[in-house]
Amino acid sequence: MAIEINNQIDHLVVINDEEQYSIWPSFKNIPAGWKREGFEGSKEACLEHISKVWTDMRPLSLRSRMESRKNELEKLIKEIQTQPAESPPKSSTVDFLLGGDRPFHVHPSQTTPQEFNRALEIGSIHLVFTGTKGETCLRIDFPKKDSINAHPPGSCLIEGMLELDFVPLCCSANIDLSSMKGFGRFKKRENN
Repeated sequence: MAIEINNQIDHLVVINDEEQYSIWPSFKNIPAGWKREGFEGSKEACLEHISKVWTDMRPLSLRSRMESRKNELEKLIKEIQTQPAESPPKSSTVDFLLGGDRPFHVHPSQTTPQEFNRALEIGSIHLVFTGTKGETCLRIDFPKKDSINAHPPGSCLIEGMLELDFVPLCCSANIDLSSMKGFGRFKKRENN
């Protein structure tokens, strides 16, 4: 005996607490956790209806969490945008360097006459300041040879600029060419 399948059976569109849709044969009891959505008809009509109304496949709990996080993020962004801009934190290294003549030595990679002259030609020298916690190596940029002066014989005075912890500085460094050591003096410069 052959069983005939009736494709014309009426179906119901059902929905669960997570707002997920399905179809269910109209002659069967609706399973627990599901309820009638309100549309009924052929299987094809029910599926077409679902494709029109169920446009977001994410479960309700996920959509709610995502919306909540989006609102929290938007609130945080507004708070950040309405806060006055903070000035950069104070730097103890900058404060130390601004306090007078500070001892340094030329970085070891630039102590040979060839490397020192090359640094002068390119307008950038590395000085290691020894009075800080540990040592602080700073690159001082200066206009090529325009800011280099023989400042007594056997020494070289370099005047250049750098930025340290967002603070623009000028540096005047007097280098003893025999020891490649000296003292540097810093001052703040206007940001141009």
